Amino acid sequence: MIQIFGFDFAVDGQPFGYGELSSILGGWPSDEPLRHLTGTLLSGELFDNDFRIGYDAKIVLIPEPASAVILGLGSLFFALRRRH
Repeated sequence: MIQIFGFDFAVDGQPFGYGELSSILGGWPSDEPLRHLTGTLLSGELFDNDFRIGYDAKIVLIPEPASAVILGLGSLFFALRRRH
């Protein structure tokens, strides 16, 4: 498992929030389609790489801390609102 901390992730040109990327076919990495991941790392550097994932390997995209706080506060707001 590889963890990447950052924001504005996109996979194959499609915006990808946060979470796990895994194998499409479940086999050898050489049999997997070539995919493309872009984003911005916590350091501010742009991330732009091609990749293949095989078997049960995973890439985990983790939001930078400010986004995590905003997502957490939003979830808390909706949970409290739902109770009332």
